[in-house]
Amino acid sequence: MISERGIEANPEKINAIMDMSPPKSIREVQKLAGRLAALNRFISRSADKGLPFFKILRGGAKFEWSKNGQEAFDELKKYLVSPPLLTKPETGETLYLYLAVSENAVSSVLVRQENREHLPVYYVSKVLQGAEPRYSQIEKLALSLVIAARKLRPYFQSHQYGIEFHPRPAIKAQVLADFVVELAYDEASISTPTWSVYVDGSSTSTGSGAGVALESPQGDKFEYAIKLDFPSSNNEAEYEAFLAGCELALAAGAKRIVIYSDSQLVVNQVQGSYEARDEKMAKYFFESEKHARKFEEASVPSIKSKQRDRRSAS
Repeated sequence: MISERGIEANPEKINAIMDMSPPKSIREVQKLAGRLAALNRFISRSADKGLPFFKILRGGAKFEWSKNGQEAFDELKKYLVSPPLLTKPETGETLYLYLAVSENAVSSVLVRQENREHLPVYYVSKVLQGAEPRYSQIEKLALSLVIAARKLRPYFQSHQYGIEFHPRPAIKAQVLADFVVELAYDEASISTPTWSVYVDGSSTSTGSGAGVALESPQGDKFEYAIKLDFPSSNNEAEYEAFLAGCELALAAGAKRIVIYSDSQLVVNQVQGSYEARDEKMAKYFFESEKHARKFEEASVPSIKSKQRDRRSAS
């Protein structure tokens, strides 16, 4: 609804939630989620606020109203007592887009500045799905920008825009304080998660092969057996397993890896303790360095100091 004060959410849609009792069935949770979706543009980080309800819907036919669900329901009602007023941009003025990410959602708010006060124009929010929760922080921020650009297409396509980074200043505007502080990242979660890569190569009179096992930061495990179609020594097979492990980890989206190998020669050459004097080993060594540089960080612990919680890949 448009008034002299700005753009307000339809009171009937707000009252539809305010008058609700705690849901007692999946159908009532669906009704609540639908009413929340109708108010998305007026609610700061609506995806985070509605996440407990969406989790209940993902649970299938079984209904369970948890303590988290009740707390989220109470917080939503508390927020809707005085939802922020959206404002209309003036011709020629500069608009600002703030991005924020949490563990389960990405959000943004388009704001304009008036007399040193930041006023919201539009809120955008999305629950992360599929592989998205495993994105690094910078990837989530990029996703947040893409979603905002699609949702706010008229603002992006009909106006000049630029992207700048500024360290976060002291935030005085309450609308931004709510938006940023509630989505503040725990410092420990900012670092890129590390994948474990287990490699093992073998050469026998009947043929050569390489085994690779990947373990994601979430504990997902993937195992691969690779047959080498050319004669190779045991050390060459170990290096082939090392290179295959790097390639598979890269394909899986890993940014940081720890590679575990039970080959004394490969580990010590990669660490720099042994010199690769043999021509073939030197080529493998340089190729392994080239593969390792494709990651933000790649480390190879020594055989004596490493603690492997699983047997070598085979």
